[in-house]
Amino acid sequence: KPSTVSDYRYRLKLGFEDWLTIPVGSITESMVLKRHKKITKTGKTTANNTMRVLRLTLNYANAIGMIDNNPVAILSKARLWHKNNRKDRTIHSAQLKAWHEAVEALPNQRAKVYLLMALYMGFRSSELLTLGWSNIDLKAKTITLYDTKNRTNHYLPIPKILLPHIKILKEQTGAYKWVFAGNKQLTPMAIPTKPIKAITKAAGIEFSPHDCRRT
Repeated sequence: KPSTVSDYRYRLKLGFEDWLTIPVGSITESMVLKRHKKITKTGKTTANNTMRVLRLTLNYANAIGMIDNNPVAILSKARLWHKNNRKDRTIHSAQLKAWHEAVEALPNQRAKVYLLMALYMGFRSSELLTLGWSNIDLKAKTITLYDTKNRTNHYLPIPKILLPHIKILKEQTGAYKWVFAGNKQLTPMAIPTKPIKAITKAAGIEFSPHDCRRT
């Protein structure tokens, strides 16, 4: 799907922008190990997801004869993939007040709306990061997701509590394509890891964007 292609390209640029112009056969196991270690400092889940996209890209290169072996296989051989124990985690009801107050206190409006929309509307992180202002109708108070993961369009009403936050964000990024425009403005922002860490520190709650969705 075009959305999957877009997501893969986004992740490749996020993790390997300086590799995109080099021959695919020049990527070595040593390079993969060093980059995996570097991305892990941002987050273990981010490292897993980014490396998975590199792996599937190089699997394709291997399948069509561009390379003989996939250097990302070293992560499996060395058992360096990070364990994911977050599949059932949510933000407990007793924690929501502290979490909400910490989110509301964020000076970063993009991160604030990103997390609140994940919580109140159940969006996947990839859906939020690729959300355009063309998807949002503030007069009708709706958001439309086109051709979602299950290949349908999804129409959602915007909760009243989110409307003021979205309107403020539009003043900041409304001139650009993406609701959560990045610093370069022509591309979406990355997952806001620093604001998430700030919330964890302020509220004492470990969470991921997908935990918001499950909550």
